[in-house]
Amino acid sequence: MRISSLVLSTALLCSTNAFADWQLANDQSTLNFISTKNAKVTELHKLKSMSGAIDDAGNAIVKLDLSSVDTGIEIRDQRMLAHLFDVARFANATVTLKVPQSALTLKVGQQQSLTLDFNVDLHGVNQVLPIAVVVTALEGGNLHVQSTKPVILSSQAFGLDAGIEMLRSLAKLDNIVTSVPVTFALTFVAKS
Repeated sequence: MRISSLVLSTALLCSTNAFADWQLANDQSTLNFISTKNAKVTELHKLKSMSGAIDDAGNAIVKLDLSSVDTGIEIRDQRMLAHLFDVARFANATVTLKVPQSALTLKVGQQQSLTLDFNVDLHGVNQVLPIAVVVTALEGGNLHVQSTKPVILSSQAFGLDAGIEMLRSLAKLDNIVTSVPVTFALTFVAKS
């Protein structure tokens, strides 16, 4: 009986991520989005602050701090906070999803490509989006989850069209494209 317990314990240790919980490492993670104005000027933006976790059952949550938007232009950041994201009422966007056990139990260096249903709660509206990702097992039992294609978010789907129009008017632009490509690379650190 003791030998079988030892074998089971050894097997669990060999599967680096078995029965672990993971915390999002903000300093090792990125979320970028692109906007296009006047039909020809495309700019890269990012969110600087997010938090989240994955539990050992694969339930994942990521909270995006919308007040951490960084477009490289302070007045545009302020306008986005007030008129687009309305952070006074909607401080965060929240993403929840289920990560399959096969991705949680990868060995160091292994990868798995998946399409997962991300439930995105943005501006008080929930949308389920199928998103292609690759999950990679890192040293120390850590996980890296990265989009493999840009995720296209529609301002109309999340009730953001009025905010886009306000930004267009304030900046005296001819137009702002209302479909926004988003990419992300998230590192989750195994809790010890």
